[in-house]
Amino acid sequence: MLNGFGDDGEIEKIRSGLEREYGVRVAYDGADMSKGEAVRGLIEATIEQFGRLDILVNNAGIQFTALVDEFPAAKWHAILDINLSRRSTASRRRYTDEEAALGRIVNIAPAHGLDAQGRLCRRQAWLVGLTKVVGWRPPAAA
Repeated sequence: MLNGFGDDGEIEKIRSGLEREYGVRVAYDGADMSKGEAVRGLIEATIEQFGRLDILVNNAGIQFTALVDEFPAAKWHAILDINLSRRSTASRRRYTDEEAALGRIVNIAPAHGLDAQGRLCRRQAWLVGLTKVVGWRPPAAA
């Protein structure tokens, strides 16, 4: 299942190209990644259409950098909504789905997730932390 925004013709070209090149079914869902319900709907639509979700690639993101005292609050909230909150929404649904317990989550974050260098990119460091938490599995019962 593909998600993203752009020209409808270009999206269709990518979708059909993937089907042809790899011999797999590919669908597109234009869910707005800034809205939790849309993200949950995208996950549900994927499972409904394909029967399961093997790999979740959390790659949605927007970027804006500024010094802390110059960072607009509206930008801060928009970035958190897409870059962290919606990725967490998708990961929680994916993580709790017993049918897909053996699947994988791939979180894409820039190098700023490891070292923000004084700019307000620390939200990416939160994504690195989310990746570690979601990847943790409790020890098997003895």
